[in-house]
Amino acid sequence: MRAGTSAGLRLTVGANVTKIPAYMFYGAIADGIGGGVAEIIFVGGSKCKSIGEYAFQGNNKLSGVSIPDSVTGIGSRAFYNCTGLTAITIGSGLNSWSDDAFTGCSGLSGISVDSGNATFSGQDGILYNKLKTVIQFVPQAISGNITLPNTLTGSIIGAAAFKNCNKLTGIVIPDGVTGIGNEAFYGCSGLLTVTIGTGVTVIGIDAFRNCSGLVSVNSGKSVTTINSGAFQGGENLQSIVISEKVTKIDYSAFTYCSALAKVYYGGYYDEQPTTVSDWNGITINMYNDNLKAATRYYYSGTALADGSHWHYDTDGVTPILWA
Repeated sequence: MRAGTSAGLRLTVGANVTKIPAYMFYGAIADGIGGGVAEIIFVGGSKCKSIGEYAFQGNNKLSGVSIPDSVTGIGSRAFYNCTGLTAITIGSGLNSWSDDAFTGCSGLSGISVDSGNATFSGQDGILYNKLKTVIQFVPQAISGNITLPNTLTGSIIGAAAFKNCNKLTGIVIPDGVTGIGNEAFYGCSGLLTVTIGTGVTVIGIDAFRNCSGLVSVNSGKSVTTINSGAFQGGENLQSIVISEKVTKIDYSAFTYCSALAKVYYGGYYDEQPTTVSDWNGITINMYNDNLKAATRYYYSGTALADGSHWHYDTDGVTPILWA
């Protein structure tokens, strides 16, 4: 049954409907009712098994969706560009979906998952597989400070996983994560703090590009490669800790980081001070002039109060000069 007003269509999916076909309400057409589908109601005891590809694409007045337990699959771009969508609830039966099903839902701030679902789980609005070893989907309007679960052992933060999540203010990446993918946090302009765990060895291309809110970053104790564009456009970045494990900083990793004034080098080996010679052993490719011009301080695990050496504060994160 369909009922509509100028505010959009109220769609009731009857109990005996077994699927919503592909393109059924594509492009906000909805039988000529302005704005397309605004509300979807699945009748109790629903037998609906699937939501087809592009089924609700472009219905920008749709604000929330509760997927019933009967639905086992959601097709490609089923809710693509539903910009008014803010929340999704997934029932216990969903076991497959296309990872672009909710792409372009710029207002989506969280996904919740029925605890009885055997395939997926949710935490802090992010969709994971059941064991929370893999990030499945991050809503674009997710906000606040997020601590990723320790169960992400051996995983990487996938390419563009948090791209343009500009309401995200803080991220803690646990020690089990081994890499940060290309464009993983690209355009997260509201991001203020980043904690990179000890397992991360690679920071991908453009991983934190245009994260203009970052003021200080510890790039992680085990990182060996900071790829091109990694922190490009970090116009407010003032300081960074770079471990002596780093062997390569690629092209334009710090381009347009005009405020970068301090580089704290070292800190991986607690008892072994770092030196100018160690720093000179890093391959630093072109267009990293801001990094090269910054004042460098070298790590020392024992007091060396000469104005050039630093150590970690009691929190084990914050670099401070020996006094």
